[in-house]
Amino acid sequence: MVAIPSNPVDIPGKGLRQTAFWLLWAVLAWAPFPLGSNRPWSWCLLSCLVCVVWIVWWAGTYSRPLVFWTILARFKLPIFLVLCCIAWAAMQTLPLMPHAWIHPIWQLAEAALKRPLSGSISINAWRTAGEAMKLGTYVLIAALSLAMCQRGDRARKLATVLIAIGSFYALYTIALGVVHFTQFQLFYGLNTRTILLSGPFVSHNSLATFLGLSTLVTATQMFQVAHSRITMSRGRRIFLISFVNFLAGKGGVLIAAFILNSGALVACASRAGFVATLAGLGTMGLFAVLSMRRVLSRTSMLLAAAAILCLLVVVVSISGNTLADRISTLAETGTDTMRTALRVLGLRMIHDSPYLGLGLGTFENAYPLYADHVLPYVVDKMHSDYLEFAAGIGLPAAIAWWTAMLLIIGRCVHGVFARQRDVSLPLTAIGASALVGFHAIFDFSLQIPAISAFYAAILGMGAAQSFRQKEKSQLFIPMDGADQADAGAARPMLS
Repeated sequence: MVAIPSNPVDIPGKGLRQTAFWLLWAVLAWAPFPLGSNRPWSWCLLSCLVCVVWIVWWAGTYSRPLVFWTILARFKLPIFLVLCCIAWAAMQTLPLMPHAWIHPIWQLAEAALKRPLSGSISINAWRTAGEAMKLGTYVLIAALSLAMCQRGDRARKLATVLIAIGSFYALYTIALGVVHFTQFQLFYGLNTRTILLSGPFVSHNSLATFLGLSTLVTATQMFQVAHSRITMSRGRRIFLISFVNFLAGKGGVLIAAFILNSGALVACASRAGFVATLAGLGTMGLFAVLSMRRVLSRTSMLLAAAAILCLLVVVVSISGNTLADRISTLAETGTDTMRTALRVLGLRMIHDSPYLGLGLGTFENAYPLYADHVLPYVVDKMHSDYLEFAAGIGLPAAIAWWTAMLLIIGRCVHGVFARQRDVSLPLTAIGASALVGFHAIFDFSLQIPAISAFYAAILGMGAAQSFRQKEKSQLFIPMDGADQADAGAARPMLS
């Protein structure tokens, strides 16, 4: 045990750790801009940038290298499971697998080309390697967020940055809609000729998921601030004064950010995205009621629910015309024929190769082998992340990945009930998981690197704040003066 330096500048590596934190902010802010980083050059760039952040952070922890691994060791089972999944995806690309494991399409290709080929489990090894790289990038982001957000003030800073990023892109989306310009025109000079807002993304559904995540982060921070600054137990006059002060300060900014993010979400007219966001808000509300019913009065809870409902009604009434039209159209037809047909194909793919998979990310290549009719456009996604993931990587690996996610989310649920402060952060992770989990049934937003990166940062932040203070006191890595002041009572170990 070594005494804590009186001057935080004396702590080795503090500047590098702070730089890594800023770099992570920059990476998360950049990721949505190049069409959600959903092009080979942009997702490769994203992976490289995340690796740079990792290297800087690692260099900043040289004075206590074991601390980082001790933090990650709290999640050793989920980490082991996700690493096994990534390793299996890599194995799907190798030509050295047993002959019985090689997909039959390689034999057909040999016969057609009349020359030997090095086959693999995957029907497109290059595509599978790229998808495995993406999964590794998301794991690195979650691990960095987990390590950087051990202190509550750092986690709140990251939450504020996520709100700012979402708000910026909400404004950017509205600006593009006003001038009738698209991101495709910016990067490729192509006009997609769509009336649906998609902002920096290709699809309006992807934008909806991204803005939904930002809306959830804003909602939890808004009510965290309201809970700490609005006084309801000392009479009506004190309540009104504290409420006005809340609106005039950070609370008013957060309310404006909530209206901006949710308004752009409604305006992009994604049916599943809007419902998924409501599911996320409802899930957070449920866990908030269950965990804080002893702290908050029934009146406080009712006022919070009424405030969210009123804000959503205002937003929908202003910008929800297109969304209402699309919901009514779906109600008239009763189903989405294309998505239903693609899910049937997905089940057939899983049935044909349930254990080995066809290769992670190879649905576009596998589709012609299973389709019974031709569609007048490129079919590269199954519109169900669960089925496409299982068909690509195989059921055992898919179940391992989903189990790892559930274990981390379960840790956040435990944190909501175990912690007495900063409950909003693990609560945000739970709501975000409900949002992306629900939307993944109907769409492929988690295959967009910018969205998965954003979600990984939220999940790591929530998991980091799911432990009680005394459980984290021996793992504290100081970063700035505020951290140093907060660490006084915890007395962390420094080597």
